[in-house]
Amino acid sequence: MRSTRPTDPFLGSSQALQLLRQQAVLAQQSGEPVLILGESGSGKSTLAAWLHETGPRRPHRFVEVPCSRQGGTDLETRLFGTVGGHWTPGRTSSPGWLQTARQGTVFLDEVGDLDLNLQRRLRDVLESGEFQRNGDVFKHHADFRIIAGSSLELRALAERGLFDPGLLVRLAASHVLRLPPLRDRREDLPYLSETILDRLRDTLQSPHLHLTREALSALEAHAWPGNLREFRTCLEGAALKSVDGNIRPEHLALEGQPAGASGNASVPLGQSRWERERQSIRAALDGAEEPAFANVAAAPAPLASPPGMPPKSFSLRALLPRLRTG
Repeated sequence: MRSTRPTDPFLGSSQALQLLRQQAVLAQQSGEPVLILGESGSGKSTLAAWLHETGPRRPHRFVEVPCSRQGGTDLETRLFGTVGGHWTPGRTSSPGWLQTARQGTVFLDEVGDLDLNLQRRLRDVLESGEFQRNGDVFKHHADFRIIAGSSLELRALAERGLFDPGLLVRLAASHVLRLPPLRDRREDLPYLSETILDRLRDTLQSPHLHLTREALSALEAHAWPGNLREFRTCLEGAALKSVDGNIRPEHLALEGQPAGASGNASVPLGQSRWERERQSIRAALDGAEEPAFANVAAAPAPLASPPGMPPKSFSLRALLPRLRTG
């Protein structure tokens, strides 16, 4: 759980952002579930917090649930809570996040990473309007609003049996908001830059902090695979490096990526986190230096499965260090 932060998620005047604002206003006063789709770092949690802070449930709690950072059993316990007693010796009673968010909002961040069993249990909560703590015989009224965010295309996952169709229907029935990636709204970069720098002037007590024209051109040419999160971190780091307050291109930690490149080109939407991990490793292998591949080709022995490991369990993860050090 975290405290609410009423940050404006619509900083800019691009057409894509204005369309998002119109759709978000429609969902603002609704008590129905909202599904927010967008690439990593595009501001899903900021938009979810804004929907809560400007909606009718504002006086109550906003609870963010990081679905991709915890295991299934641990997350289920934290989400639904537990009841200790005769049938659960040694277990103490504790309210879950759903009970803590009574009359407030629950934001399921990266809901696509939940395991299927927990997806089905959440589907039942949305269908019945009730939830039950682990080990409890009583049910509680589900008096909270659900907002879910995902960087994956949940419909594609559902078609492949990786996401519960019933939960998808419940989440997407009323409001689906798509956050545009930063590369598709480059005209917003000057305003975003000034907004972030204005905050940094106060934080760093540096009233003369300024972005040079050359630095702004470099920012506009970057692909921003990490979207707003990467953009904000880049400017914060550059502000600390600047001695005279003028942020120049050499202060920006930017990788040489073509402006037209897609930030998620190597991580297509609709993949599970396991598929994304495999593809990231494969991409790293493809980008390895030529001498490393030459050494592997000259010495095929290291490619065999390690001693005691069945051939079928040998993975790219085990191979990667050898390519890097070969």
